[in-house]
Amino acid sequence: MTIWVFWLAAALLAAGVLLLLLRPLLRSRAPAARIGADYDLAVYRDQLAELERDSERGLLSAGEAHGARLEIERRILAAAAGRGGGEGADSRRLGVAVVVGLAVVVGAFAIYLSLGEPRVPSVPFAGRAAPGAPDLAAWADAAAREPASLEVQLGYAEALVAALVPGSAPPLALAATVARIRALDATHPAGLYYAGIVAMGEGRRDDAIALWQQLLDSLPADSPERPALGQQLDLLRGTAN
Repeated sequence: MTIWVFWLAAALLAAGVLLLLLRPLLRSRAPAARIGADYDLAVYRDQLAELERDSERGLLSAGEAHGARLEIERRILAAAAGRGGGEGADSRRLGVAVVVGLAVVVGAFAIYLSLGEPRVPSVPFAGRAAPGAPDLAAWADAAAREPASLEVQLGYAEALVAALVPGSAPPLALAATVARIRALDATHPAGLYYAGIVAMGEGRRDDAIALWQQLLDSLPADSPERPALGQQLDLLRGTAN
């Protein structure tokens, strides 16, 4: 496969992901703020259920689980109190979903540019040497055993981001992992990027802008990631207006 064919295929796949993200959202925008509030309540209840599962599996410490539970319960109370208002909640949610979707796509390209090699010939699946490749459960176990390993925490965060479903909220395990990464190295580029994804998923748009601007400022002037990240920030600031 020539290099231009590879990048064309990658661009088409990325466009397909964004199309899958936008199409159902554009069809399902609700005119009533009550429907938006009901949607938020359903999401928060799902997050509570996920929190309990993560806690039972040992992915979160007792302190992390307690703090996350209090935060979700606070959001449930706020959503229940605001069911009668909030015109435009659907459009804001659409903007957040679009930006998070673009963040995942751009992040995947950035990671591949750093770690991948499109010129290496492909290998048939049956001939690969790692049939037991680590999955999320294996990463979670490694992250729990080595909380002070920046490399392991970054690997777990990368696996969680790769598993994100377009339009869905980032899992609580990602927020906890990003917090550990930031405690180990507050300026690590990947940590800044993942922290921005978490901030967007939690509705903290200004924090996401600040994190990704800090990442952009830290990149070399000739970095191939700069144009895509700059466009992402422009889109995010446009959503804020």
